[in-house]
Amino acid sequence: MELTTNNAWNDFSSHVFNFISTRIKVKEDAEDILQEVFVRIHLSIGKLKEEDKLQAWIFRIARNAIIDHWKKRNKELEIHEQFPENNEEEKILEQEIRDCLLPMINDLPEIYREAIILSELKELKQKEVAERLGISLSGAKSRVQRGREMLKQSFIDCCNFQLNGKGQFKAGYNEMQCSNC
Repeated sequence: MELTTNNAWNDFSSHVFNFISTRIKVKEDAEDILQEVFVRIHLSIGKLKEEDKLQAWIFRIARNAIIDHWKKRNKELEIHEQFPENNEEEKILEQEIRDCLLPMINDLPEIYREAIILSELKELKQKEVAERLGISLSGAKSRVQRGREMLKQSFIDCCNFQLNGKGQFKAGYNEMQCSNC
């Protein structure tokens, strides 16, 4: 048998994939590792001197690829721990957004403004909003929902944004700056 990547794929790919899948539970990651294994095989198959060691060699490559995968994942976790999602830059961005939206919130009718400030800025649950405002839970939900709609419309009008078919803002639609920002 000639040592080629194609022959190795035909003879071992399903076994190697099963080997990888028992150690990597996310199917897409296992498939990516399988591809990486066969790229490594392709790049080095000419260096293998003993054909009878082909299977052991392939599974050693697979094992090393799995180890590399976990090392990479652990580094990503370490980086995430060092730079958590809610880092200083995100806090600054959140504050800039609040500063931009605050004039729009202040322009809302009082009953909606109070509900939005309590639910969105003070991050109270709608049940707590209802208690603070002395209204029913359904009344609080209604005020928050209507306030959000009014706020969204103010944002669209101010910044000249458009919505896609799902009611979401189209990213990068307008290069104009919002007059409040």
